[in-house]
Amino acid sequence: MEAGKIRNSRTLYIFSNIFLIKILDRTIERMYYKLHKECTFENKVKVRLI
Repeated sequence: MEAGKIRNSRTLYIFSNIFLIKILDRTIERMYYKLHKECTFENKVKVRLI
């Protein structure tokens, strides 16, 4: 009984980790995309100013 419980908690832990990693991945991707957009926008403005 205990062994089964431990195994279940372990799989749950692994799945929650995978879920967290996916969420982190998406947020990082979004942040990177936003930063990239802002950078390109700044560059365009700089080019116009020059």
